[in-house]
Amino acid sequence: MRLIRRASGLQVAMIALAIVSCAPAQPSSSSTNPSPGTASSKPRAITIGITSTVQAIGLPGSQTPTGGWIALTEVHTDGLVTSDVNSRRPVGRLAEKVPSVDDGSVTFLADGRMRVVFTLRRGITWQDGAPFTADDLVFSYQLGGPTTGIPTALNRPMVYIDTAEAPDDLTFVITYKTPFYQGATLGPWVYWPVPRHLLGEAFERFRASKDASEILNMTYWTSDYVQLGPFRLTEFDPAAGMTFRAYENYYLSRPSLDTIYVKIFGQDNVLFASLQAGAVDAASDNTLRDETGATLKRQWEASGEGVVRSQQGSLRVLIAQLRPDFQVERSLLDPRVRGALLQALDRDAIGEVTSSGDPSFAAWSILAKSDPLYPAAQDGLRRYPYSPDQTRAILAENGWHTAPDGTLRSDADGHQFHTAVYTSVGNESLPPLYASYWRTLGMDVEEHVWTAVETRSDEARSHFPGFDTTAGGVTGTLEQPPSSA
Repeated sequence: MRLIRRASGLQVAMIALAIVSCAPAQPSSSSTNPSPGTASSKPRAITIGITSTVQAIGLPGSQTPTGGWIALTEVHTDGLVTSDVNSRRPVGRLAEKVPSVDDGSVTFLADGRMRVVFTLRRGITWQDGAPFTADDLVFSYQLGGPTTGIPTALNRPMVYIDTAEAPDDLTFVITYKTPFYQGATLGPWVYWPVPRHLLGEAFERFRASKDASEILNMTYWTSDYVQLGPFRLTEFDPAAGMTFRAYENYYLSRPSLDTIYVKIFGQDNVLFASLQAGAVDAASDNTLRDETGATLKRQWEASGEGVVRSQQGSLRVLIAQLRPDFQVERSLLDPRVRGALLQALDRDAIGEVTSSGDPSFAAWSILAKSDPLYPAAQDGLRRYPYSPDQTRAILAENGWHTAPDGTLRSDADGHQFHTAVYTSVGNESLPPLYASYWRTLGMDVEEHVWTAVETRSDEARSHFPGFDTTAGGVTGTLEQPPSSA
């Protein structure tokens, strides 16, 4: 949800310009600070609340959108391409424009590869004043790529890159192994720029020792972070928050604000209280979710103290375990049975509950409404309308009957249909919702919330016995490299 308290239009526009492209929803605001251009002895500043933990910035940092930190990426870091201020239409950022087939900057080679040429803007400097060139982007591929680079959860599309070259300071050329649909729209989270002049020596030590700590333990990723965005980090406290000051020589002009304070709150309700009290000007998206955001929205609509805007963000995806060794209910390996269970879920009602009263948040597409490709997939899930009767009929056709005691039993051996719904901390409300619908059919449904240790373990996360509910979408899944056996 987007939260704005007593904001002047110019200040809101400025913050939106700084951070609008990093996430589907951009919460931003200001309270008592003067509008840009207004005479005042006080510096123009804004305090933004998040609930994320921030141990590092950039490649070693967390990539979860929950908590709001990710939505602030373009406060401090710029990528080659971003999205336009009021939409997700790609526009150039470090690059002058988005490469395209029409102007010849995207070409398909005879051997099946795809070549993309980015022309960089002139006059870009790192926040320490050093010039930024295409060679930094080549270095970024070397340091953050899958073959020669350090371990990182970012830069996933780099697995498709064959070569990265800099013919001159303002030209950066990527050749992909195959055509790649996102190859010309590289934002910071898929191609994170890093400065060779600050990390080059450490990278050479890493290449010699193969010890990633040579780079990962550097204070560059915390208190000494230098990037290409409009605001430079000046204070870093992983327990309390960060301070960002306007970079005077930012290539798109000096920011209208002087200072952005990012304050870390351990819990949603503490941030909620601070917003009510006016101690925080804004909350980033994915901070106040479900009922806390809805409550603040109702209060501010009544009082006029601020504005809460909500829009569809990350989709919640219900994924069935398809590994026979871990799926406890083998019939779920049959897509007909999985489809039947989807029709037992009332998407509109679930959307209304999870968004605290707005049924329009129900997902009838594998892509979010804000996705540029949404029209191609719009209403693709309408083939699974809510119909418990249809669910029972399909299950009956596939060997399941309702016993006299109301339980759903196998025709073959009489066992009760058993499954489980797993989720991560912060999403505890989801398993009971799904489970309640399936239990009305007579199923035995287990609910489980992963611990913090389990959440960080790929092995634990891959061994769920029924369904996993997580945030994401089909395009995010397609961008990931295939797993090993």
